[in-house]
Amino acid sequence: PALSFIPSSTATARPTSQTSLSPSTSTLPTSSIPTFPPSYRYQNTLGNGGCPPSTTLHQLYLQDHWGDGWDAKTQLAIGIYNSSTQSTEPGWLYKGSLTQGFESWEYLCLPPGCLQILVSGGGQWSQEVRWTLIEITLGMEEQEQGRVVASGGAGEECFFSVDDFCESTCKI
Repeated sequence: PALSFIPSSTATARPTSQTSLSPSTSTLPTSSIPTFPPSYRYQNTLGNGGCPPSTTLHQLYLQDHWGDGWDAKTQLAIGIYNSSTQSTEPGWLYKGSLTQGFESWEYLCLPPGCLQILVSGGGQWSQEVRWTLIEITLGMEEQEQGRVVASGGAGEECFFSVDDFCESTCKI
């Protein structure tokens, strides 16, 4: 049988090569509970990007200038620093690396207090490793506005505070 592109006057249960004269009716269930459309970033009602109360939204931007990712031994970690015990407690809030490519970013919810950034390794190509931590301020139309809290490269360790709890030793 030859294909016909003349519309059919009857609806069919399965698709056919013929188009119908009118659309079929939907059999999807309806609900009396309304749904809300997605919101724009600048309409974030809590102003913290979905972070839990008392934490602040940050963007961690990782870069490799050659584009092959960081050496397998290069890791970046962020933790809460306890000055009385001179240790990071209760462990690292974030641990990660740029495994491939030129760049990557993560969004982190960081608590108040003195925080430590430790970047291990770097290997033979440590000069390719760069990172920047940005405190995000939501509410600006169609864009994120933020301030650089810390930046650096491989083999660095520094301290910073989300709420001026301790003096920052990080590069900006």
